[in-house]
Amino acid sequence: MSRIDPGTQPPEDGEPAPRKSVRGHDWRHAMRSEFSDWQLWWARAVMVALAVISGLVIVGFTALAEVAYDLFAQLRSRWWWSPLLW
Repeated sequence: MSRIDPGTQPPEDGEPAPRKSVRGHDWRHAMRSEFSDWQLWWARAVMVALAVISGLVIVGFTALAEVAYDLFAQLRSRWWWSPLLW
């Protein structure tokens, strides 16, 4: 049993035959469709927004860790034995 690729099947009655470009890939059409598709731009904007949010979370966590370490260092300098309580 041979499998036939759906793109290579002959058109049914009443359907026009698929057109193939003689010159190959039309890069102008590809660029036009790439830059005019609002769904692609929306997806890109969402990805950039998520990247910014991730970066801000990392910066916030780093600042919180620095504050926690400073408090730990102050506690340790006053009472050297305090880390042993953990």
